Amino acid sequence: EITHAQHVISALIEAVLNAAPDNLIANKLEGDAILLHAEDSAPVRGLMATAALGFFDAFDAKRKEMVITNACPCRACASIRHLDIKVLVHFGRVLIYRLKRFEELAGFDVVMAHRLLKNSVGSRRYLLASRAAWDKFEPLPALAVENHRESYEGVGEIESLVIRIPAGPALLPDEI
Repeated sequence: EITHAQHVISALIEAVLNAAPDNLIANKLEGDAILLHAEDSAPVRGLMATAALGFFDAFDAKRKEMVITNACPCRACASIRHLDIKVLVHFGRVLIYRLKRFEELAGFDVVMAHRLLKNSVGSRRYLLASRAAWDKFEPLPALAVENHRESYEGVGEIESLVIRIPAGPALLPDEI
């Protein structure tokens, strides 16, 4: 079961990674999360919003494929249909340093991005963008946007915006 759970998570993460535009660099896998970043010179206006929303489509397509082709009754495989995705976007300054073959990101904004992952958004599926990132977005399709604030010790209040993304394609019983 644990092997199947790891396979499921890996396949979904790979689908999201494959949906990332070329100028978004995968820095680190952190359990079931991916830390992506863009170089300062990369054109990010518009791209971030499009990429962020595209991650939901890639995740949904892979999840649906895995549900339809699954024949395993274990708990990990049976729960694929209930998995979902959250996307967090933050914009700021980072220090990129290399240590042997590892590339690490450091700085206040990296810490801020990690803190934003621990938020009070009461939803299983959403896009959360810090105000700094939101200001870089192109106008998005007609999606309901909510103002959101989080308070973090040592940082204070952080303004962000949340888009609750509608659930992906329904997985009907006859599609299983």
